[in-house]
Amino acid sequence: MGSARPAGNMGTVGGYSLWDTWMSIPLVTRNLTAATALVTLGSQLGLFKVMNVLLIWDRVFRFELWRLVLPFFFLGPLGFPLLFLAAIFFRMSRGLEEGEFLGNAADYCYFLILVAAISLPLAYFFRLMYLGPVLVYAMLQLWSRKNQTQTVSIYGIFQVPALYYPYVMLAVSTVLSGGAIDWMGVVGICAGHLYYFLDSVYPKIPSSRGRILIRTPQFLVNLFDQRRPGTFPAPGSASSSEPRTVIRNGQVGPAGGVPPSAGFGTNIGGALRQRFTGGWGSAGGQRLGGGDS
Repeated sequence: MGSARPAGNMGTVGGYSLWDTWMSIPLVTRNLTAATALVTLGSQLGLFKVMNVLLIWDRVFRFELWRLVLPFFFLGPLGFPLLFLAAIFFRMSRGLEEGEFLGNAADYCYFLILVAAISLPLAYFFRLMYLGPVLVYAMLQLWSRKNQTQTVSIYGIFQVPALYYPYVMLAVSTVLSGGAIDWMGVVGICAGHLYYFLDSVYPKIPSSRGRILIRTPQFLVNLFDQRRPGTFPAPGSASSSEPRTVIRNGQVGPAGGVPPSAGFGTNIGGALRQRFTGGWGSAGGQRLGGGDS
């Protein structure tokens, strides 16, 4: 699943290869970013009609089945909120794929598929027309549950436990929208929490008898073919040598990778600076809407 590298120095600025930068992004996040940029920017810049990527159920029932997929790649109309959301989306996705799902791209892909499957019936009920933010909130919810004892700095003003990060974001969104409930955020949190419960909580309940409800399909495992085990410190114990345990695909073992930065700061300049310097930082608070703490 590799890609050929362009010949010569194309895409090199000051001796730094933009191609290498792009290819250093984890596989699922890289493709998810490309698809999201294409659908979001393409529809907003007039390359195709935005109506063609929205979730319109009357059209779905007329067999326009692509509408069940493309809305997840649309983050919203152009504007500062889009940049704000895009920064969270990219850093959260990369953080999860390099943390909880390190070496398990198939599992991460399956997580996204399950979130989409859970979200669609709720989207019908709440009449949601695009679902990119739903994926973002689902990522937020999963990360916050896996890193409950870390803290997140909100705009450098106050800190909250990572466990409450998605709910604070939801509250901020509601306030900025003049009090209108962000139903995409509600749906994303519900979908992400259901995944977390089925994957990490239910198998540990005595009455479950260790039954595993979420198993990544073998065809996805074969497709990605990069399941490499790894470990990282348990939540709230950055210096701990004890690996965090997860249950996935019928096996109990340590989760892989280094935990993503607690803040997932959404300042665009900070996001771009960190991206092109490779400074993804260590576990700990980064400001939401600000630079490094």
